Amino acid sequence: MGKWEGDTFVVDTIGFNDRLWADVFGSPRSNQMHLTERYRRLNHDTLELQIIMDDPKAYTKTWVNPPNSTSWSQCGKLRSGSAS
Repeated sequence: MGKWEGDTFVVDTIGFNDRLWADVFGSPRSNQMHLTERYRRLNHDTLELQIIMDDPKAYTKTWVNPPNSTSWSQCGKLRSGSAS
């Protein structure tokens, strides 16, 4: 579920299973994982993302990724419409 907290859009996700990894490096996850994504627009061309993963069954403490920002010039122009 997503909600606004000031100028940050926060997405909370639960209901995972333990059949897949949490990332491309093979980090485990369990059915107790709670993933929080925090999106904030720093300026017209820059989006900041912070990821927080809490899984008490798989890890001893909450993993907090430092905020990472991406500018539109780094990822290219967005295209509108749907893919064919």
